[in-house]
Amino acid sequence: MSSTLKPSEATRTNVIRYLSQSDIRSLAPSWKSLIVLIDDAIKAIVDNDYVQPIKPYLRYRNPINRIIAMPAYLGGSFDVAGIKWIASFPENIKNNNPRASSISILNNSQTGAPQAILSTNELSGLRTAAVSGYVLKKMRDFLPDTKLKIGIVGYGPIGQLHAKMILEVLDGQIKQLCIYDSGHIEKKDESPHLKFTNSWKEAYEDSDVFFCCTTSPKRYIDLMPKAGSLHLNVSLRDYLPEIVMKSSILIVDDWEEVCREDTDIHRCALEYALKKEQCISLPDLSKTNLPKLIKECCLIPLHQGYISFHPMGMAVFDMAISQFIYQQSLKNNVGTILSQ
Repeated sequence: MSSTLKPSEATRTNVIRYLSQSDIRSLAPSWKSLIVLIDDAIKAIVDNDYVQPIKPYLRYRNPINRIIAMPAYLGGSFDVAGIKWIASFPENIKNNNPRASSISILNNSQTGAPQAILSTNELSGLRTAAVSGYVLKKMRDFLPDTKLKIGIVGYGPIGQLHAKMILEVLDGQIKQLCIYDSGHIEKKDESPHLKFTNSWKEAYEDSDVFFCCTTSPKRYIDLMPKAGSLHLNVSLRDYLPEIVMKSSILIVDDWEEVCREDTDIHRCALEYALKKEQCISLPDLSKTNLPKLIKECCLIPLHQGYISFHPMGMAVFDMAISQFIYQQSLKNNVGTILSQ
C-alpha cells in the first residue's frame, strides 16, 4: 500500500514512510546546509543530549566483510532515535557492485514506534563528506590564506562526494584539485581545477588539504605531509603509524569508536601508546576560542607537523541528516507509506 502522509499525521504509530534513494536525492540539501546540520548535532553532543552505544560488527566467513549496527538517540533540535544497518563488502567493487549498502530506521522518540525507513547508501556518503566539510571549515583559518592545492586518493562514491563538497565549500579558494584512483576513472570535466594524476604521491605531495577515500587492504602512505597541511583520513587505514604520529594536531570524531578495528589510530595506540588525551574531538572544535585550543593541544609545532582527522563515523550524524530528510519528506509529500 502506498499513499502520501501529511505532516500533522507524523505522530501516528500505524504508518511507516519509506524513502528510496531517488526520494532522498530529491530532498538532499546543499553541502553548506549539511554542514550546518553536523554543527547542530555537535551542539547536542556538547550538551550531552545524545546516546550512542559502541557499534557492534557482524563478521562471518570472509573477515574483510562486515555488517555494522549504528544505533543512536540525538536530542537538541532533532529529538530522534534510530539505527543505521550498514554492510561493507570491499570485494563487491570487482563485480561492479557497491562496496557499501545500508538502510536506516527512525523511531518516534516519544512512543518508540518506527516512523521511517530510508535507503541510505548515498545518505551515508553525504554524512561522511559533510563531517569532512565541517572539519575543513573549522581548520580553514589554520591553512594558507592563498588558493589551495587539494588532493584526493580514491575516487569511488565517497571520493566523488568529497570532490563535490570541496568545490562548493572552497569555491574560489582552489588552485588545483588532484585526484588519483588505482582503478579506471571516468574522467568528466567537473571543474577547471581538476587534474587526474598517475600516482597517489602526485596527488599527495605539496597538498594543503588531502583526503584518503580508499578501500586499500594495507597501509601505504609513508611520506611526511606538507608542513601545516590538513589530512582527512576518511578510509582510516592508509597511513603508516609513524606518519600519523608526526601530526601536530590529531582530531578524532569519537576516541572509543576509532581506537579499535585496526584503524591507524588503533595502531598508534598499540605501537606508540597514543592516548585519548592527546587528541581533539569534534565537540572540542565547537569551542569559541579555537586558536587557543589548537595552541594548547599541539603535539609538535604546526610548522613542523600537520593536522590530521580520523573519523570512524558517528551514528548521531546519520540520525541528524536522516531526520532532516524525513521531515522534508513530510512537508513535500515524498515517499511511500507502508501499513503496519
